[in-house]
Amino acid sequence: ATAAAVQKGERQQRMANIIYTVCILTMLVMGAGFFLIGNVFFQDIMGFFPLQDESLYVLVGQFLRPIFLAVPLLTLAAVMQFFVGADGHPGLVMKMAMLNSAVNLCMDVVYIKFFSMGIAGAAWATVTGFAAALLVVALFYWRRNAHYLRTLALCKISLQDVKCLGNVTSLGIITASFQFFMFLQLFFLNDMVLVSFGAVGMIALSLCMNCRSLIGIIINGVLDTLGPILG
Repeated sequence: ATAAAVQKGERQQRMANIIYTVCILTMLVMGAGFFLIGNVFFQDIMGFFPLQDESLYVLVGQFLRPIFLAVPLLTLAAVMQFFVGADGHPGLVMKMAMLNSAVNLCMDVVYIKFFSMGIAGAAWATVTGFAAALLVVALFYWRRNAHYLRTLALCKISLQDVKCLGNVTSLGIITASFQFFMFLQLFFLNDMVLVSFGAVGMIALSLCMNCRSLIGIIINGVLDTLGPILG
């Protein structure tokens, strides 16, 4: 998204569209790859969790299965938030993030309390939140004559155009590193909560993480607003 924004600033709209297209296709391919790996080698992946209680493997499996099934949707929704912001619509990105967290929080209650889905309900609530955010993009961004003017567009690409991935990777390595370490934090945190508190702990953790996300939206919004002024 940063590389596309740079090309737009240099009035290289064609190159910005190429980067946008290559990144979307790359994320879809990666999402499909994780989908296949996660579902084909599901039992092998489960073996990476050092759980002492065999019954906890059932809980972990119930949580991971929906995530692996929805990986293509999750990756597309995540990457689109960055491109919508790079296209000059930070307000829409904020709406997507708020809707994602709000839907996730509400569906945690619906799936777990009313549908008695347990740990799987927490996972499906996460998927539902990302799906709602992607729906916002479909309604307000991808649609023709949308309220939000879209300048980035999918275009035809060649194998030569794929070389732009190197530049994209170099610009996005910091953001990717942050997301990677966040993943590690959540991975080990989920593991510790499951081992220590079981299903009840995971439900409480899911609610706390979503509340933290809502608070983070406000804090990040203030920081993003003050950043240009202080700079």
